[in-house]
Amino acid sequence: MTDLSARVELVRSLLHRREMAVARHRAAIARQLGMSETEMAAVAHLAQHGELTQTRLGELLDLSSGGTAALVQRMERDGHILRRDDPADKRVRLVSIAPATVERAARAYAPLVADLERLLAELGDDDELVTRFLDSLVEISEANAEHAWNGMRRRPELESSRLEAVPSLWG
Repeated sequence: MTDLSARVELVRSLLHRREMAVARHRAAIARQLGMSETEMAAVAHLAQHGELTQTRLGELLDLSSGGTAALVQRMERDGHILRRDDPADKRVRLVSIAPATVERAARAYAPLVADLERLLAELGDDDELVTRFLDSLVEISEANAEHAWNGMRRRPELESSRLEAVPSLWG
């Protein structure tokens, strides 16, 4: 194994471990907040985007329009989200996280946030390389997620190589 391939394998393994820990943590927080994992995923998307149309939220969650409507109605009834008409188009409903859910989620995530702040403080001014790496990693991850969802397009650069299922790739 070359030095580069060993480093790549180490990073893939670490990312896989992190992904598994994040999934487990998110499931535990969902339970604490009285939500299903799908509801928690909806909250995560809304936290990232601020406000989404009901249609876009359903696309991000891979739900049918009926499934999205049921999810949104249930979450609104339970006080987790708010809906309002889009001022530009009254036929469109915008969805956002309810302030009480933001507060509860912030309390639930506070220990993780504190640990991240401590870790960044330890890095001091050396965080630039880490930030660049993570920014690139996010871009690559988002592009590959989009490609996987759209799935019909082929990636010629991968056609000739044999891809093996390796658990560390899942991270």
